[in-house]
Amino acid sequence: MMSQIIPRALRNLRQPYIVLSGPSFELELMNNLPTAMVVASKDKKLAKAAQQLLASTNLRISTSSDVTGVEIAGALKNVLAIAAGIVEGMNLGNNSMAALVAQGCSEIRWLATKVTLSYI
Repeated sequence: MMSQIIPRALRNLRQPYIVLSGPSFELELMNNLPTAMVVASKDKKLAKAAQQLLASTNLRISTSSDVTGVEIAGALKNVLAIAAGIVEGMNLGNNSMAALVAQGCSEIRWLATKVTLSYI
């Protein structure tokens, strides 16, 4: 994960950092459509500073100290988004989309919990 790679690359394992995760689309942000993201850091003051720096009227930034969970969920939500695009493209309907999202979120939560617990 990037939270492991970047401190090693910087040769400073204690370097504070944040993880920023969407979903977000630049065009929608530019068009002032509502967007929500999360910023994660083990340094709560750094996360709060990033939140205050990035938040705007249409961009809500939540904070988290669960860097590993945010990284995992951020990657896995992309898999879910691709599957949602397939369901939409095949015109499988709202029931299929709802089932996909519900099951996908459940599996993301399960996997993130397992991986996060393995780091403790």
